[in-house]
Amino acid sequence: MRSTITTLARSRAVMVGLIATVVLAVAGTTLGYSALASTVTLTVDGETREVSAAGETVADVLAAEGVELGERDLVAPQRDEAVEDGSAITVQYAKPLTLEVDGEEQTHWVYATDIDSALSEIGRGFRDADLSLSRGGDLDRSGATLEVTTPKKVTLVIAGGKAKKRTL
Repeated sequence: MRSTITTLARSRAVMVGLIATVVLAVAGTTLGYSALASTVTLTVDGETREVSAAGETVADVLAAEGVELGERDLVAPQRDEAVEDGSAITVQYAKPLTLEVDGEEQTHWVYATDIDSALSEIGRGFRDADLSLSRGGDLDRSGATLEVTTPKKVTLVIAGGKAKKRTL
């Protein structure tokens, strides 16, 4: 009977020891991960959020956050730069803006997130023109096609009368 009690006491002591070891291992892993993780401010096309990042470089953080980059996209700091607690990362996606101006088509790559800012970025105002999209309209990563009809100057002569110039 005495050996059974001793065995039970040892079993409980072993069980308590195992549970304590598991609890300490989980706590140590959690503390170790939080010590390695950094709080980073991530801004993607003007939208900012705080992220907890365990990566060592900007590229690691972007990959962990599911931010996929194209060859024309801008990233600051550079993708191979080290990340520390408090770092800020900014991503601007390049977007194709196709302009069809009076039937002629050109594609420009812009970083703006709305039509008006994109037109300013490429130096084209089209202030008196008719546009197929609103100037305040959003420009997402897939880009947009903007049809532009510019005003035309015409001279009207009606029934041999005096010539009149108009802008249509």
